[in-house]
Formats: sequence, structure tokens, C-alpha cells
Amino acid sequence: MFHRTITPAPHVASDLATLLDLLAEVSSRPRYAFMVLNLIAEVAGADGKAGPFIVRDGASIPLRDWLGQSLTPMGGRDPRRLALADRVREELAADGTLPADPALAKTCVAAEVRHRVLASGKTNLSRAVSEL
Repeated sequence: MFHRTITPAPHVASDLATLLDLLAEVSSRPRYAFMVLNLIAEVAGADGKAGPFIVRDGASIPLRDWLGQSLTPMGGRDPRRLALADRVREELAADGTLPADPALAKTCVAAEVRHRVLASGKTNLSRAVSEL
């Protein structure tokens, strides 16, 4: 009866919601850009800066290489990745460099696919960061 009515504070968007909104405006691939920013934040120092080299497992590696390696598994089931593996297998067979042993052939194809994916990943990273 004598209680004062409590008015809730107006809803304010969280920092994350604001970040996602900004990424949607400036990036052609906002989800990818968000993953890149999240990974950079993971390795950033107390001053908020990361790179150009980071230390992982006792070794100093370029930030861009680490980001590429970290994001590579994201496209594992992508039809384009599966098609790339088929193309690599065909190319190696045509070159005569595909091992006859199926296990060795699978390892060889996987290594070449990983090499190509990492190379294209560096391009994707550069594009995502330049959009930011």
C-alpha cells in the first residue's frame, strides 16, 4: 500500500549485441569476422593487442598462421572442401604421385587439402580483417 513503484531501467543492448550489429554493417561475412575477432581476443595481451607473433606450445608463430589453423576445421563438412579433396586426389593420380597404398593415399590427399585450405584461409583472413 505504501510501496513505491519500481520502474525497470530501459533495455540497453549488450556490448556483444552492439558488436554483432556493427559487424553485420561492415562485413560481407559477419559470422566469420566475429570468429576472427573472438580468436584475436583470446590471444591478446593485457593491453588488448595481439601479434604479429604469438606463442603457442612454446613456439612463436605468426598470428595469421595461427588464426588460419584455428579456423580450418570450420569447413570440414563443407561440400566445397569435399570437392577439393576429390580434385586433389584426381590431380595426384594424374601426376602419378598418389601412393598405391590406400592409407598413404588418404594421408597424402589430406595433407595437400590442408595446405591448400590454409593458403586460401590466409586470403580470407586478410579480407575479413581489412573489412574491419
